[in-house]
Amino acid sequence: MWRSKLNDPRGATLVEMIMVLLILSIITMIAVPQVQKRALREKEYQLRRDLISVRDAIDRFHADWMDGALMDGAAGVSPDGYPRNWDSLTEGVPTRDGKGPRRYLRQVPPNPFALDPEMPWRLLGLRDAPDATRWNKVDIFDLRANTDRIALDGTRIDEW
Repeated sequence: MWRSKLNDPRGATLVEMIMVLLILSIITMIAVPQVQKRALREKEYQLRRDLISVRDAIDRFHADWMDGALMDGAAGVSPDGYPRNWDSLTEGVPTRDGKGPRRYLRQVPPNPFALDPEMPWRLLGLRDAPDATRWNKVDIFDLRANTDRIALDGTRIDEW
C-alpha cells in the first residue's frame, strides 16, 4: 500500500542534506562580504562626518577670532587666529565678553582607521605643506586621518 512521505521514519536522505548545506554555503558566501563591506562603509561615513565636524569647529574658531570675539593673546589662540591644540577646541578659550570660555568641540572624535591609537590624527598647521608628515605645533589649521588605508571608492583615506 502507498504511504505518505510525512510518515516516513527514514528522515532526510544524504543527497537532501548535501543540497541544503550547498545552498546555505552559497548564501553565506554572498552575505558575509556584503555585511563586512557595509560595516566598512559605515566607518568611512563616520570618519567623513567627524572630519567635517572638526574642520567646521576650526573654521568657527578662526571666524570668531576674526570678528574679535576671542581674547587677543589668549593661551589657546595662535597669532594667526587658529587653535593652538585640541584643548583650545574642547576646553575653550576666553572671550572678550567675559562669559567664560567658548568651546567648539565636546571631545576629540575617534579615528576608526588609526594606525596608532595614541596619534589618531595627523594635524596640519597654517604654514605646513598639505602633504607634511610633521605638525608645526604652532596651530591647527587642518587635520587628516592617520592611516594608510584605501577607501571603498578607491581614494586614500589620509587625503580626505
